[in-house]
Amino acid sequence: MNSQRLKRGLRRFLCAGLCIVIVFSMFGYTSPVRVSAAPLSLTNPGFEDGMEGWTLVVGSQDQVTIDSTIVSEGLKSLKIADTSKSASYMVESNKIAVNEGYKYTAAAKFYQKGRTAGYANISLVFYNADHALIPISPVAEATATYLNNAWTDLSVSRNAPDGAAYVSIRLATTTSYVSEGAYFDAVSLDEDSDDYNIAESDSQAL
Repeated sequence: MNSQRLKRGLRRFLCAGLCIVIVFSMFGYTSPVRVSAAPLSLTNPGFEDGMEGWTLVVGSQDQVTIDSTIVSEGLKSLKIADTSKSASYMVESNKIAVNEGYKYTAAAKFYQKGRTAGYANISLVFYNADHALIPISPVAEATATYLNNAWTDLSVSRNAPDGAAYVSIRLATTTSYVSEGAYFDAVSLDEDSDDYNIAESDSQAL
């Protein structure tokens, strides 16, 4: 008797599992595609070739130089000597083609000495096919800590908004920032389609 009940229970369990598979098949459900983040090619990410691939968009060129005394990787780094509370500085990388909805992560090594006020940051900015800046809110930026005399990691992520065709990285100091030197090195940009593929799979299942 117990053996017959066990067999009947097993048959019911198998039938229930088969029904679930059929239902998901009818609604077109597919498992999310998992794709690892892939590094994108930035021009001169470690400033080994001076300012090639980077453009000064805010501030005086005299205060933005290539340094060989404080480096994280390689032989050189970018130095911003922001010693005035009334000035700010920003450099921007070359533009990289993007896919709408994909997640992009910018990262860099950061070092500062003699910081007394304000902060430095890394940010992502997106452009449309006509190279016009796409406003995004909140701004995609990561702020450096107040730590002096040590290399730290900065990183920021954002999904490419609708209409985005390009992305670039900005390295900057704010107007209130004051230090003997802010150093950036080993900049990188990764593309991750995981979030996009999961969202697509979910929408197909509805």
